[in-house]
Amino acid sequence: DGKKTPSSAAVIGGGLAYGANTSTVLGSDTRDVTSRVAINGGEIHGKVVAGSVVANGGYAAVIHGDTLLDMRGGTVNDDLVGGGMVQDATSLSGEDAPSHNLIVTGNAGVTVAGGTAKGEIVGGNYVRGNGSARVENSSVTITSGTFSPDTANKAQYVIGGNKSMAYGSSSSKPADVATTLVKGNSSVLVDGDVNIVDGAVAGGSMAKAEKDGQATATVAGNSGVQVDKGTLAGVVGGGIAETYYGGEDTSPIATSEVKGTSSVTINGGTIKGIAYGAVANGTSSAAVVGGGLANDKGSTASVTNTSVTIAGGKIDGKVVAGGLAINGGTTMVKESTLLTMTGGEVTGDLIGGNLLEKNGKDDGSIASTTVSVEGGTVAGEIYGGSYVRNTADTSEVANTTLNISGGSIGATEPQGWAQYVVGGGKAMSNATVTASNVTNTATVNISGGDITRGAVVGGGFARAQGANGSATANVEDSVVNLTGGTLVGVVGGGLAENLGTASSSAEVTNASLTIGGNATVNGIIYKGNDGKKTPSSAAVIGGGLAY
Repeated sequence: DGKKTPSSAAVIGGGLAYGANTSTVLGSDTRDVTSRVAINGGEIHGKVVAGSVVANGGYAAVIHGDTLLDMRGGTVNDDLVGGGMVQDATSLSGEDAPSHNLIVTGNAGVTVAGGTAKGEIVGGNYVRGNGSARVENSSVTITSGTFSPDTANKAQYVIGGNKSMAYGSSSSKPADVATTLVKGNSSVLVDGDVNIVDGAVAGGSMAKAEKDGQATATVAGNSGVQVDKGTLAGVVGGGIAETYYGGEDTSPIATSEVKGTSSVTINGGTIKGIAYGAVANGTSSAAVVGGGLANDKGSTASVTNTSVTIAGGKIDGKVVAGGLAINGGTTMVKESTLLTMTGGEVTGDLIGGNLLEKNGKDDGSIASTTVSVEGGTVAGEIYGGSYVRNTADTSEVANTTLNISGGSIGATEPQGWAQYVVGGGKAMSNATVTASNVTNTATVNISGGDITRGAVVGGGFARAQGANGSATANVEDSVVNLTGGTLVGVVGGGLAENLGTASSSAEVTNASLTIGGNATVNGIIYKGNDGKKTPSSAAVIGGGLAY
């Protein structure tokens, strides 16, 4: 997204509306068509667009039917766009104006089965600059090929939906308003021996804005990512919102929304960690995010519900059922989250709610979260609620449920701290006022599995670091039911740790702990397994634990 040119597309499968009062139409209301581009060889320096393009003050383009980009060979040094593209179109007005500058009435998609794709991949439409576009459904399927190296001064993404990119105002033009819509669903499938080392694979749409630009990208239905095979930098089930070049006098706004359910299914492969950044790369501790990703101030990524399934593969990082907010961005899950693990390996934490880090924000309370571990191995902690990490903000969940019926939980590599299975949320502060609360009930049901580290905690987990600030992880009611499995210890209430001189609080109003069946409970471990671990003389604590 560097300096804009009159048209950045090198190959256009449909029509071109270029300049004032121009428009194109493919097909008709009674005759659908398919606008198709196939790449089997050669080298292309510029974007490849399967559909039509509206540029340089153009008015509108309509494709009655589908658009498809199929790549099996060759090299493309820029983006692949499965729908159409809008670049600096005229603003629409009047009763007879179309709803968007670009309309694809059917489905848009990109299939990559070979070749080298060095730019981003957008399953739907791409609005770059002022303008708007819509498509019915969009998708990306990747089974082979070579992809963008991690060398650009920005993250590059695979996007199942649309992309909206808005630039700021200048002396010669006002700020852009870029708007895209997927009326139905958007998705990405990765199933091949591929290595996608940059950015993330996102099932929803992307909104990106600089200075005082405004970008909106909406999926009206559901979004999702399925990984059966391959190595990826990261996975986001919902959409991505990013801003950059904001300042005291400019406030970019980027909003990505999935109105239905955003989902992630990992059946195999290796997921290493999300790389993000509109102008410079960063890497998150999260590898899989079920909701949306918001990066930087003025960015908002929201979904209504999420569903994450881990059935196989290896994930080198945290798995977040909700959304991820970093660098002042805001994430939101409006209703519920679900995280189910039946197999595979996760080296980081399982988080039932949202993950807020580096001044990330949470806009609203999640109604309910559910985490179920039936198999596989987890080397990190497990939280039923949200994880607020060294961030001056509060995340809330009304009700959490954590079910463990199988699997192995606990790190095998030496480390200097204990790990916990927590029914509520986790708040970790470092000179910040940080909170992760459950406003109603946190429920933990253990019927199987092997938990080798720390303890099972019915309430929340507050860890304070540094000389000031505070960490709060309160729960109204905690309920723990143990009927099977082997665990190192259990705390019916909350857990508060203080590693500095700041304050930590993990209050529970009412705590209930029931042990029956074939459950085996050993002593609680306060410290890590680096040779300095300190088992407690207590195995079962009905109330809380302050350490």
